[in-house]
Amino acid sequence: MEKQYFFSNNVIDSYINDLSRNLIDLPKSIKEQHIAEIKSDLFESAVEKEREGVPEKELPHIVLKDFLPPRQLANEILDEYSDININESKKSLNFLKYYTVLSIGCLGALAVPIAMGGINISSNLPFALAFVLSNLWLIFGKLPWNITTLNFLKKLMKVSNLIFAIGFACFAIRLMVIKTIESFTLSYFIGYLILTIWYVLFLKIFYRRKQA
Repeated sequence: MEKQYFFSNNVIDSYINDLSRNLIDLPKSIKEQHIAEIKSDLFESAVEKEREGVPEKELPHIVLKDFLPPRQLANEILDEYSDININESKKSLNFLKYYTVLSIGCLGALAVPIAMGGINISSNLPFALAFVLSNLWLIFGKLPWNITTLNFLKKLMKVSNLIFAIGFACFAIRLMVIKTIESFTLSYFIGYLILTIWYVLFLKIFYRRKQA
């Protein structure tokens, strides 16, 4: 039996994916190590049972009978790393708290020129740089993702929708002050909304990828 063919089976693929999702609290390297070991055990069992005469179509179901369900197996593995999980979660949450301030806080600050009707480059440049760098930090930083951090990121996604309200509020303030729509204010407001939409979509895509 070819290994690639065995693991392309829907039953086996579903088992591995379920196990992987239930091991999300582990650091990535440790998680991948356990997944590789389980896959090796599954294939060795399949080869052995094929030699015993088990039909190829029945192999996935027969093999899995000798293994614990994904959630139960994951729980047994996680019990071995309880201390690691707690420490990693604390570090990850601290990182996300800093990220929240640097990304959402700075993006909110970038809405101020809408209300002011003009932009001060020297004042707004630090916020723009902090916003960009914080997101690069999120993408390329070696942050261990688990259920705790994913839940925090999910809450962050909901909070990020409030950034739209900040933009509209600043635009409304400017309209009330000058009673007309300036070209700069309108252009900056539209640009700000586009950036905010991009940011919210980015968080959703990033969340889904880390959840997988």
